[in-house]
Amino acid sequence: MPQVVTATSNQIDTPEKAVKAISIYRESRVSEVGFAAMASLMEFAEQSDLVYLEISAENLPWISDEAIKEELRHIMLAAYVIGNVAKQIETSTKQNNHCAGATEVVNLIEQIKESLSDSQIKIAQASVEKAIKIGVCTAT
Repeated sequence: MPQVVTATSNQIDTPEKAVKAISIYRESRVSEVGFAAMASLMEFAEQSDLVYLEISAENLPWISDEAIKEELRHIMLAAYVIGNVAKQIETSTKQNNHCAGATEVVNLIEQIKESLSDSQIKIAQASVEKAIKIGVCTAT
């Protein structure tokens, strides 16, 4: 286990390190190790010139929806960024990939829905569905 923590606590400065952190995050999105990977990936996305992201309340309605608890909005945004980054690294294409980001949010909600109230699940899912329609995503 210390090996995993070390892998995510170092700065991510290569696509290979990003892929490893994405894998760690996806294994357990809401564990301590998953949160460490999430934080490292968010920093990578912000600082790297290997990826390009478009983040706006228009395209990601949940980021400004106060009916969704703040903590959930943050981890939904992180999931969006991570899905987007993962697709860009996988395809070696520096271009925002809205659908990959939205799909990652769907996966997050599915993984954590037992810890959410029914109302939060419905609100979050509706917000993601709206984002998917905005991005003209064909499948999730």
